[in-house]
Amino acid sequence: MTRDRKRVLVTGFGAFPGAPINPTEALVESLRALPAPARSSLDLHVLPVSWVETPRRLRELMTAVRPAVVLMFGLHGRARSVRIETRAVNRTSPTASDAAGALPASHLLCADGPATRFSRCDRDQLLAAIRATGAPVRLSRDAGTYLCNAALWTALEGTADEVKVAFIHVPATQRLTAARLLAVASAAIGVMAS
Repeated sequence: MTRDRKRVLVTGFGAFPGAPINPTEALVESLRALPAPARSSLDLHVLPVSWVETPRRLRELMTAVRPAVVLMFGLHGRARSVRIETRAVNRTSPTASDAAGALPASHLLCADGPATRFSRCDRDQLLAAIRATGAPVRLSRDAGTYLCNAALWTALEGTADEVKVAFIHVPATQRLTAARLLAVASAAIGVMAS
């Protein structure tokens, strides 16, 4: 790999309570078979659904990869469309257990942190690129209060301002096929890596 290649960290999640199959885990595997955008390299990983391990693992990956882009995908089981998350909130859901049944240690992600952190991406370009795949897509006010939000918060907190960071929630497979999801992800990667 040459020095001028842009490192793109792409993540999905494993299964969690209420979602024994997470389509973003299969998405990461499918992306391994596709070529990276020009002048880019993809680092593809599945994050554990854990209040402790998700942030820890993501920090490890960001340190090891030193990405120019962090693009994360997660499942929103009730969503009817692809959702580009515009911000992370400094909150957790005190009753939302992770894949191991553990609850968050606090109702805040960061005791002395700001109330919100905003995604760093060109939202209009992402919307247009995903819309061009035929998938329904919209901007979303925030990533909720579960591990997807914690991952977005961690990526925004742990990277410099020039690093592009985005989180995309996808609906369940009955609303978005695996093939369409792969097209959505490819389009998003193309925008974020440009």
